[in-house]
Amino acid sequence: MRRRVVFFAVPMVIALFAVPAVLAGTGGNKTGQSCYKGMYGSYQDPSTGKPFASQALCVSYVANGGTLTPEVDVSLAFTTSSLSAGTLSVHNGGLVSVSVTITAFFTWSSLGVDGHVNADSAQCTPTHDSAGDTVEAMCSATVGAGDTVNVLDVDVGGGASVQGLAGFLVSPNYPDPNTSNNNVNFSLSS
Repeated sequence: MRRRVVFFAVPMVIALFAVPAVLAGTGGNKTGQSCYKGMYGSYQDPSTGKPFASQALCVSYVANGGTLTPEVDVSLAFTTSSLSAGTLSVHNGGLVSVSVTITAFFTWSSLGVDGHVNADSAQCTPTHDSAGDTVEAMCSATVGAGDTVNVLDVDVGGGASVQGLAGFLVSPNYPDPNTSNNNVNFSLSS
């Protein structure tokens, strides 16, 4: 009877030591779990400056002490509601919340006697140049993962014609793989 006990005890001891070793290479590393379910492509591989090419590369990087840096896709858009009015918005297509500082420049080529340009938002501070025909608006917003925030409403009237350009800085400075949507040009006229 003693032989049977030893015979069954040995496989149980082996199983107790084998299970943690198997888990350590897959789900046992909590930080490495961020690489699973296709999420590895949302983090930057520091050796290439691009998203990780595979789950295995991502997990290996974390297992060797690396810290994952999420990529974000922050974009600007200007949506016109009419020929003379529109809204500047910022969208965060990434996995983490970011703070965005937006600089928007407006110049107007014509202002009639009753012409006006209004740039309005609680998130922006406008400044005028000495000639009075250019406005620079500095805007700040915190944009959650997957969220869009309207940062500036612009409208013109009385024969005004306005051109604008906006760009931004993101903090923290996460990598942005798509820089084609980081600036926006717009024009309005009444």
